[in-house]
Amino acid sequence: MTVLHHRAFDAGVITINDDMAVQVSWIYTMRGDEFFSNAIGQCNGAQISSPEKFAPNPAFLAYNCKCIFQD
Repeated sequence: MTVLHHRAFDAGVITINDDMAVQVSWIYTMRGDEFFSNAIGQCNGAQISSPEKFAPNPAFLAYNCKCIFQD
């Protein structure tokens, strides 16, 4: 994950669901911005693997999905 993706996660533009797949907010996808589509939009549905060290806390991911993600 790049700094751009971390910021998108923090801003609620993307989230990681229970299946460890990236979900991109349709609000931003519908704007049709080419940079967004190339940098963020193409990540929609991508599976991520949890790192062995410093794995994300499931409670934090759930909070982001329910309270921060803009969908």
